[in-house]
Amino acid sequence: MKIGKPVKRILQSVNVNSIEVFLALLCFLAGLPILLNPAVFAPTSVLTLFSTPFVVLWALALVVGGLLDLVGIMSGNVYLRRSGLIILAAASFVMGVSVIVLTGVTRLFAAGGYFIFSWATGTRYLHLGKTLKYKRRKWERKIRE
Repeated sequence: MKIGKPVKRILQSVNVNSIEVFLALLCFLAGLPILLNPAVFAPTSVLTLFSTPFVVLWALALVVGGLLDLVGIMSGNVYLRRSGLIILAAASFVMGVSVIVLTGVTRLFAAGGYFIFSWATGTRYLHLGKTLKYKRRKWERKIRE
């Protein structure tokens, strides 16, 4: 069976970026039900700490960030990927800071998970930026020649 070029490229990019695809898909799938009905689908620990509008905004960031990252990976668009990653990093960082502000250091372990995810997505964002700079320089050298 012969696979078309677009399908082959999508499968190849998913294979190369499998961890990022998994995390983006996880964020999208976790945020979507919360966005649709926060009272039913949001974790009770989140609902007890935060107001419903804050939870909806957090879920929206998960859905939009995850979707942008997924579409960027599958289309090969690094700018979409970086947009999704920075949204996820910011949402996670805000959640971590909010947990510490509202509960003090008693939930530092829970906030740590948000900070680690924020650090990981932020680092990936920076790495993709370096990749863009490298490709841009390579393209500029090619034009000069």
